[in-house]
Amino acid sequence: MPTKCAIPIKYRTENLDEHIRKFYIEYQESDVWKSAYGSHFLYCLQFWNKPFNIVTSDDFKNLIAVLKKNNAPDTVKNYISSISSIKSYFINKQDPRFPSGFLDGIEKEKIIGNPSDAEALTLAQLAEIRAFFKDIKNRSELISEYIFELIFQLKIEKKGIMSCAPQMADKDRRVFTIEDNEIQYNEKIAQLIEKNSEGFEDKWKPGRIDTSLKHITKHLSNWNKSRDLKYNDIVESHRKYVIQCPNCPNKAENLADNWVLVRIEPENNYRLVCSECKGRRI
Repeated sequence: MPTKCAIPIKYRTENLDEHIRKFYIEYQESDVWKSAYGSHFLYCLQFWNKPFNIVTSDDFKNLIAVLKKNNAPDTVKNYISSISSIKSYFINKQDPRFPSGFLDGIEKEKIIGNPSDAEALTLAQLAEIRAFFKDIKNRSELISEYIFELIFQLKIEKKGIMSCAPQMADKDRRVFTIEDNEIQYNEKIAQLIEKNSEGFEDKWKPGRIDTSLKHITKHLSNWNKSRDLKYNDIVESHRKYVIQCPNCPNKAENLADNWVLVRIEPENNYRLVCSECKGRRI
């Protein structure tokens, strides 16, 4: 199982056989080096305990099977991307040590044999989480609430959450900018941005996402899974509870306060629209 390690990479690589280590060193000294890929590559070489050029598809599948048992799907995908990229580096420079068809098709592992056990929150579980948020006692819990609602309300991709700190919001237009994309946020997020207007300073780090979800899990008395609440559970909950308004781009949770009935002519009937559409021309 991949874990954070305090031992410098220099000493970790010295424990490898020189015929294995040389592939890591070659990649490390290349102009396509990425430290995250290098860390994954080192773990894989240690797992296989053989030179990279003689690793087989079965070796790769064995690695993925172990990774899937101990890691989230996103982590497994990251390992696959790393090895795929490093493989391409050696193949593209026509390295004669690598046989024809070396590790062909490993990219398919991203979508094969990786079922998600994501599960939407029940009404009781969602109510319990909201009750916890009403009794927040410290800044860490404020961050947990903010991260949860970013995912639940907006289905923000995990990699984009760090671009959505309160101080990063365009309050006039109610948008976050993630790379080149603008994400519109709703009234619930606007309220939380005002509540946390000072921002989160040094506490706003990628590791905070999983830490926050783990903290929320501890306050769920009716959570019966043998794992912590995950990002994908909240995404599934978004799909279950957050609805697109039929009259505007707004999406809102299926709470009575967020919706109004409007009479539609000449249909002579009533339909639900979001509360922000109240009084607007339908």
